[in-house]
Amino acid sequence: MADIDHKADPHPLPNETFSHEAFPTNPLARPYDVPDAIEDPQQRLLARLAGIHMAVNVLTGLLGNSETFRDRQSCAQPTEPGEWPLPPTCVEGLFLAVHYLSQYAESLSLGPVMAPEPV
Repeated sequence: MADIDHKADPHPLPNETFSHEAFPTNPLARPYDVPDAIEDPQQRLLARLAGIHMAVNVLTGLLGNSETFRDRQSCAQPTEPGEWPLPPTCVEGLFLAVHYLSQYAESLSLGPVMAPEPV
């Protein structure tokens, strides 16, 4: 019979090759590209703004979906699959997230304009 080493770490830390910095992941553990890896400052800025824009669109979609569910429910209409209400605290938190993400995107886009490098 095999002996079990109860002192061994059941979840060892990943080595440097697969560290969080090398391959960042989202909460679903899917890797994604980080704009910080882009060398061209203008392209990096545009990638950050595009990522913020995508996040704002997703959050407003969730808020709209929740509002649609509540409207249908209040009128005693059947709800569509995929519509679900968010608790009030989540709705307020999402509104705040959209607000601050929008402010951050605006501050990035109003930053110093970089002249293109001569070719």
